[in-house]
Amino acid sequence: MISPGAARQSLPKSARLLTRKDFHFRSGKRLKTDFFLFYYCQRGSGRLGVSLSKKVLRLAVARNRIRRLIREVFRKNRERFRQTDVHVVGLMRLAEVWAQWKETHVKQEFEKLFRWIEDGKTKTNFEGG
Repeated sequence: MISPGAARQSLPKSARLLTRKDFHFRSGKRLKTDFFLFYYCQRGSGRLGVSLSKKVLRLAVARNRIRRLIREVFRKNRERFRQTDVHVVGLMRLAEVWAQWKETHVKQEFEKLFRWIEDGKTKTNFEGG
């Protein structure tokens, strides 16, 4: 529970990809890491979308935990994503390790994305539909 004087630290709705249309990047890039596939568009407004299917993580507890961790890392690094919309898709390997995962593990995956964006990699362009 949040104490009366504490500011609420959550990701506001304006920082989330909410509708189906929001998830379709016209011209974007992608990066595949060990556990996630990141789709991102650098002409966005600093929003995040997360897709974790039952096929990847069967337990709702697992999906919700990973979503919370992803949102928390994004929120803490929101300044780095000022003009970048990011769609995070969980991969099958995530099912093997989700119970041991902490915020630092998700942060490591996002650091790969940060480095990729800062290096200006364009090798994996795609056309979103």
